[in-house]
Amino acid sequence: MHFKSKPYLIIIFAIAFIVSCEDSNSKLESEVVGIWHMPQSVNRVMSGMDQSDIGGQSLNASNYSTIITTNSDQKMIDRMSAGVGSISVTGMINEELKFLDGQFDPESKFSYVNITNYDWFTFFENESAISDLDYPIIILSMSNFGYSEFEMFDEDYLIIYSGDSSYIEITDEIDYEYDGRTLKMPKQSFLSSDSTIYVEGELSYSTIDIKANTPTSIFSFDEEINSDYGTWSIHIKEDGQWIEVYNWSEVYEFSEEEVEQFYSDSTFADWRIEDDQIVVTYKYDEGYVSENEGGFGFGQGTWIYEVRYSYQLSDGKLILTNEMDLCDEWEGTECENLIEYELGLDQGSLEEIKMVWNLEFTKDALPASRKTVFNLNPILQKFLPFKNF
Repeated sequence: MHFKSKPYLIIIFAIAFIVSCEDSNSKLESEVVGIWHMPQSVNRVMSGMDQSDIGGQSLNASNYSTIITTNSDQKMIDRMSAGVGSISVTGMINEELKFLDGQFDPESKFSYVNITNYDWFTFFENESAISDLDYPIIILSMSNFGYSEFEMFDEDYLIIYSGDSSYIEITDEIDYEYDGRTLKMPKQSFLSSDSTIYVEGELSYSTIDIKANTPTSIFSFDEEINSDYGTWSIHIKEDGQWIEVYNWSEVYEFSEEEVEQFYSDSTFADWRIEDDQIVVTYKYDEGYVSENEGGFGFGQGTWIYEVRYSYQLSDGKLILTNEMDLCDEWEGTECENLIEYELGLDQGSLEEIKMVWNLEFTKDALPASRKTVFNLNPILQKFLPFKNF
């Protein structure tokens, strides 16, 4: 037996393995390189965003789901769905308000609450539906903060907005009780011109059932109300450049004629393959102003943000997947406790909350989605649905 030959064999096998890995990576890179397309669907994260806002962000800014896992059965509050019960508005109009959004501090008892009769899912499905409503949009906003300390809650108000652009806003103190889950309003009246409006009722959040030890997607849309909201394409280049392009078109109505305009916005990054992941690195240059005892200071720096996608190439599709634990970088249980409070979960019940990206691209080019633009009253900016997660 010639034992002296073993080191040479080991070296030969090592070289062959390295060459094989390099060839494998090169093959994967060549399969990934190219232009890939994905339609953009409306989702909860985009609440209140225009398409130009979406294009100004990176691909992963809005395209994620939130998954939570608890160690016991829980009923999580759902601010996006119609609640249980209603607040009745009667008098010059007759409507039931069933959509509730609010915050409550159990220690100070401070709170603020917004309620409306308008189904936000309808807004996501078709923005033009606001102009075609056969009933008015009603919003009640109230708080019990000390107004001198919190200027953003400087007044309670009642708003009524109709599809014919008629608009009523009444500013007055509103009487209510709110414990973070249920709103109670005794009967009270508000005067508008020569008409009186009466408000009363009780409204609680609807809930989402979270089964123990079962990862559950929260605040997701049903498939039938998803609609294209522009299209993405990623240009993955051999030189390591990664370009995200968002395309959309808007149709404006002028004198009963439609004029369509096309728009595009791009984000540049770098990419590389590392083990079984595609790593995308974004760099943002930003100027800033700082203040200290010596006065003001000006500076400029580069922010680096890295996204690691697991990827799969199958049947002409590129599937990118990424997960991020929202509480991973927090010490102790402070993060979990804050989220439990925000979602109405029992303290100590939250095991994990994570953001999950699952993006599917094809090589087939897609036309930019059309969006009709109407001159709408900015009423929707007064009341935004729950979208923090």
